[in-house]
Amino acid sequence: MNYQSPLKDFCVVVQQVVDTATTVDVKKILENNESATRAALIDPILRKLGWDISDPIMVEVEKRKKNNQNEMVADYILKAQFDQSVICVEAKSLGGNLNAYALKLVHYVHTFKDSIKYAILTDGLVWQFYDCDQIDIKNLVPDKEFDLSTNNSESILAFSLFLLSKIDAAHYWIPEIQEDPLKKIEQLVSDLDSLKKDLHLLSKGFGKVDLAISESAPGMQNALNFIDLSVIQKKFPESGKPSHFRLPSGEVVDIKTWKAILLESCKYVLSTVKNIPIPLVDRAGKSTLLISDTKPFAKVSYIETSYQGKTVYIYLNYDSNNCIANAIYLLDKFCPSEFKTAPAVVIA
Repeated sequence: MNYQSPLKDFCVVVQQVVDTATTVDVKKILENNESATRAALIDPILRKLGWDISDPIMVEVEKRKKNNQNEMVADYILKAQFDQSVICVEAKSLGGNLNAYALKLVHYVHTFKDSIKYAILTDGLVWQFYDCDQIDIKNLVPDKEFDLSTNNSESILAFSLFLLSKIDAAHYWIPEIQEDPLKKIEQLVSDLDSLKKDLHLLSKGFGKVDLAISESAPGMQNALNFIDLSVIQKKFPESGKPSHFRLPSGEVVDIKTWKAILLESCKYVLSTVKNIPIPLVDRAGKSTLLISDTKPFAKVSYIETSYQGKTVYIYLNYDSNNCIANAIYLLDKFCPSEFKTAPAVVIA
């Protein structure tokens, strides 16, 4: 049966690497050449896992750092968003004695950054994996080891499953959510209808329009159907777009997207709360930063603003549900005592 799947596609690349490494003429070259081994056997696997070898923001090749008087050079440092080193890969020429380099790999891990989760030692066919949280320097045994030289489907499948579950770049880089073009068109049509209604009011005379505009803020809010953010979080609406967002201060701002709710919440907190710890992780409490003092990767959705005279970056690369969840988390964490009214949204 012919079908497409990420696992199947990855297994195909691994099989191609194995075929290359076991070709007699190629094998002779790779056994004495680490650079050729990396280019022919290791780089294709890292690229298929989503790691862009040519992008130094994502992968630093030959990263150098001094350790006491010695200079350490790591073959690959794979980095998560916001410049956090997460995986160290040390490569050797095909057929090299990997066990002889295990201690050196541990030194690399400690020299570079404590944030490194996994260390990998490989010659392109044999892959040794170390969990950096569990490394025993007195007994350096890999947590996982795969020998692809056996060239059987079981070993290739096991290897592929493990790499996709632990090393795939998607675990460390959240892809930017592209807005559905059809929904965008629907929003533009809705905006056009609203504009037509406004023009119709204007055509009847400015007196009526002035009267509508001069309503007090409470009167305007009463005329709008606000839904608390907490209610939306529990049951996200199946249709409709947000049109107004009520801040904890009672101020109402016009919005058009769910992402704008998170942005306005961040701007409100930054403008009203002192001594916010920046960088600030999002509600998941792991490595993703909601507000950072480091400019995010260019492909990530963010807004640049300022906080206490310093440039900061608001991370907006979330889907609609997580925009709401992070807005609630931020407002509850920093200004619950200042709530004049519950944060709420009008859905058009």
